[in-house]
Amino acid sequence: MIIVAGKIYVRPGARLDFLTSSLEAVVQARRARGCRDFVVAADPIEADRVNVYEEWESEEALLAFRGAGPDDGLTSSIVRADVDPASVKIGDRVEMTFRRLFTAGSVHNYFWKARPLRRR
Repeated sequence: MIIVAGKIYVRPGARLDFLTSSLEAVVQARRARGCRDFVVAADPIEADRVNVYEEWESEEALLAFRGAGPDDGLTSSIVRADVDPASVKIGDRVEMTFRRLFTAGSVHNYFWKARPLRRR
């Protein structure tokens, strides 16, 4: 079993839109083969925080669902995302990806990010 637990911080005032936009992903995940649970929920204390919990039967099921990750509409709302450190180990293979960090006005700021290597 694979558990992914973490938190996402969104732009001030963007949480409701982020949660609404996440609904289809939650529905798709829960219908996906190997998904035991998938939750994207508002944090009861921090107004800009969204809690994420995923439970999968196997890494293969998780990777099959993942695809390319969130669409630009969801990604543009994210300010910062943290994942449970227990899910990442020293020596894990990673790949580099170019991600938008934030947008100020109409200027987008991109930078490199390492993510766990996806099996192809």
